[in-house]
Amino acid sequence: TDPYATVTVGEGVAAVRVRADRDGRFSAKVELAEGVNEIKLSVRDVMGRKKSQVQRLHRDSKAPTMKAAEVVWEP
Repeated sequence: TDPYATVTVGEGVAAVRVRADRDGRFSAKVELAEGVNEIKLSVRDVMGRKKSQVQRLHRDSKAPTMKAAEVVWEP
């Protein structure tokens, strides 16, 4: 984003609003459901211009399963 822009991640009561730093970088913690999530990002720069887009994120927090494993120790 532009420096010091206001960024809103999500919509409604679950929305998180943060301000970008002087380099335009920002971070926000949001809750994601397992699987595909569509997150709306809205940005307003210091001049009042607005832009929004929907970003798709995939959350996979389940560990892979192993059916069999073999350990070979080298001498």
